[in-house]
Amino acid sequence: METFAFIIIPILIIIAVITIVDVIRNRSGWSIAGWILLIVVLPVIGSAIYWFTRKGTPDEAEHVYLAEQDRRYQSAHEPIDRGF
Repeated sequence: METFAFIIIPILIIIAVITIVDVIRNRSGWSIAGWILLIVVLPVIGSAIYWFTRKGTPDEAEHVYLAEQDRRYQSAHEPIDRGF
């Protein structure tokens, strides 16, 4: 049981810290305080709720769009492997 706690607790702390950093970078006003309070009081549940309800920024959406566009361009211009 001690080994389990030794492994799990640092992982949960890292997840909570990463979530708090993301909240501070992408939120404004009182929503920062609310999210941080939820994450500090209920670290696992608060982090899960934040990541499931988080909407991407316009820059992230543009990055995903450009990556998908590049993938489609690459697949359209690579030769077809017939494998005979």
